[in-house]
Amino acid sequence: MAAHYVTGIGPTSDCAALESMLLKNAQLNPADFVIITKVEPTAQHATSRLKFVRAGIEHDAGRTVHGAQTHMMTGDPGAGVPGVTSGGVGAALVGHAASSHLKVDLPIPSDQLANYATALDEGRCVVAYLVKAEENAPLVEQTLRDAGLKNVKTFHGK
Repeated sequence: MAAHYVTGIGPTSDCAALESMLLKNAQLNPADFVIITKVEPTAQHATSRLKFVRAGIEHDAGRTVHGAQTHMMTGDPGAGVPGVTSGGVGAALVGHAASSHLKVDLPIPSDQLANYATALDEGRCVVAYLVKAEENAPLVEQTLRDAGLKNVKTFHGK
């Protein structure tokens, strides 16, 4: 079964603010979030229950998550986050005019990449949530909208 991600643009890249926004709903599993940001990693990122991926960096070949190369902001391979890899969206953004050199394998169509690259360049973040049952996507979309995310959409993997 292909992965489905609900994604949206967060108003900030601040770790504490994102935790407050995204972790207040007990129905969403913190391990299923991937937060893409351009901020420098901090101690707070290292201890967060959310998984942060830093855009604009080269990924370490030694860090693997579910068999794919990745580099979390903390530098710790930690618990696996499905869909975080060194391909996919990253390849498209590297060549994009507003490139953030994002290296995340999310099923985001090319017509949406500019929106996400702009958000990252402006200090906001891209939030992706792995939806394990497609029928739950509308509930997750509404939950993320209620949390303050913009441009919330579900993208289906191949």
